[in-house]
Amino acid sequence: MGTFLGHISSGSMFIALSIFWIMKQSYHLVATRNLTRQNSWLNIPFFRLILNFPLEGAAIMIFTTGGFIGENVHPHWKWKMFVNGKFVYTNVWIHCTIWTTFWIYGFVKVLTKNYMKDAITWVPVFRTFTYFIQCTLFYFHLGAHHVITSETGQSQNGTQIHHGGRSLMNVKMHIMAVIATFLSLMFSAGEIWLKKDKIIPWLRIWASLLNGTWLVQIAFTLFPLKEINKWDEDNHQNAKFVVMLFGWHCMLTIITTFVLHMVFTIFIRTAFKSVSRLDILAEKSKTLKTDGNISYDSD
Repeated sequence: MGTFLGHISSGSMFIALSIFWIMKQSYHLVATRNLTRQNSWLNIPFFRLILNFPLEGAAIMIFTTGGFIGENVHPHWKWKMFVNGKFVYTNVWIHCTIWTTFWIYGFVKVLTKNYMKDAITWVPVFRTFTYFIQCTLFYFHLGAHHVITSETGQSQNGTQIHHGGRSLMNVKMHIMAVIATFLSLMFSAGEIWLKKDKIIPWLRIWASLLNGTWLVQIAFTLFPLKEINKWDEDNHQNAKFVVMLFGWHCMLTIITTFVLHMVFTIFIRTAFKSVSRLDILAEKSKTLKTDGNISYDSD
């Protein structure tokens, strides 16, 4: 994950999942208000696919498998954990551990969708577990505290040194990533006990979307495709700006969540009304046909 592609791939997964969750949550809200005709949704091929196929779990497994392999082959081959009795590529294997926990979550989603529906209550537990592992590993492998080499708080050349050789801006951006992950963890855990709460799922979706957009931001800021776009990572003004930028991400993602919810709700209601009209026409046609048969028999 310590590359442009690593952050883009993980960020894209969270963004895609969040958009899917917004659509899914919008569907459930509209469907529960139309219980008398909820089965009509099965007549819409797109929603039939979502309802009957473990799309979410399968997508997570594909994403995470690609991420796991990518960590070990890009930018060079790294399929080793020990060399001469010593740990190597520890950061790579930390990232692979995160990918593995999300793969397990995806696998549980597939199982509970089609084969073990009685175990569906375990889904939020495994989702919370994945966020816990991500948050813990991010925090401790980041080293959120500054390590200073002298009493003045600077190294001999006057540059501040941070744990793991990270720059000031790098540390701050990854602290923000830890915060976004912790929010996802907290709201996901809330869903385990507060299953009927209507707000917590939206907060969890928002936090996951924030997690994704911020990882994409890290990719373009710390690992730019062109050297000319590289930031001065030890500049305090830049470090303060990225903290403010995180606030912008918080605002934009909550607005995006709300707007997408409105868009999906309008689309779903429109589709629902169209299917309802078709059902009504089908029922009228069936009634007319039945009446015609009855009058024919009475003759």
